[in-house]
Amino acid sequence: MTAGRKTVKTLLKTEKDAGSMNTKIENAEKEVEALGVLNDLITIYLGETVVPEFKARKFKIYGKIVQQFNVMQINNAHQIASYWSNILQNPNIKTANEEG
Repeated sequence: MTAGRKTVKTLLKTEKDAGSMNTKIENAEKEVEALGVLNDLITIYLGETVVPEFKARKFKIYGKIVQQFNVMQINNAHQIASYWSNILQNPNIKTANEEG
C-alpha cells in the first residue's frame, strides 16, 4: 500500500488477500503478546538478580569510601593536635601564659 501498488479496495478484493492480511495481523498480535511476556521476564530477572547484586556492589564501594574518609579525618585531627601541641611548647607562648 505504501508503495502505491495496492489500495485498500484491491488489497481485500480476493479471499486470499484477506486471509493473508488476517494471518499477518494474528502473527503481529502473537509477537506483541510474546514481547509482553519477555518484558515481564526481564523485569523479574532484573528485580530479583541484577539489581540486588548491583546494590550490594555499590554499598560495598560506599563503605570503603566512608572508611577512607574516616581515616583521613582521624589523620587530620592528629595533625591539628600536633600543631597546637607544638604551638603550646613554644617558649614565647609559655612565658606569655605565665605572665598573664
